[in-house]
Amino acid sequence: MKKQIIICLIAYYLFPSIAFATPVINEFSSSTSDDWLEIYNPDATPTDLSLYRIRDSTENNKLDLSGNLMPQGFIVFEWSNKLNNGGDIIKLVLISDNSLIDQITYGNQGGMIAPEINQSAGRVSDGATNWTIFTAPSKNSSNNSSSIFTPSTPTPSKTPTPTKTPTPTKTPPTPKTA
Repeated sequence: MKKQIIICLIAYYLFPSIAFATPVINEFSSSTSDDWLEIYNPDATPTDLSLYRIRDSTENNKLDLSGNLMPQGFIVFEWSNKLNNGGDIIKLVLISDNSLIDQITYGNQGGMIAPEINQSAGRVSDGATNWTIFTAPSKNSSNNSSSIFTPSTPTPSKTPTPTKTPTPTKTPPTPKTA
């Protein structure tokens, strides 16, 4: 922990812009055992990813990031079979104090629908607020030209019109004969 604080202080004094660049989760795939997530740097300055960690909803699964990410750059981290297919929460946090930097929820955890096989979930355009499902992953490249998945709407079947049931009429009582 001391080592990380010293590195942060050195980075701040030598490269102040690197210390404050803020990466975001840009895209992910959770539908197979080859889970991965893409980090994007929307800032105009590089960022030191060794300051960050990825966590999921269990808090036990964690992935410490590494490397430097250039401005408007992408980097993919493989996270084999750590994300739940049916839904999860993916968090980007600072290692130093576990403060939340970015987060996406999907599937049964709320948020957006879960991506299926051969799909990914990502920001509509790189670093934007809105998320969507892509028909094919744009892993390690821009989301800006990705095809957005549109779920098919089932064709409604015609509902038969109910037929009226006749109202029974009262039959007059038959007279009694003596």
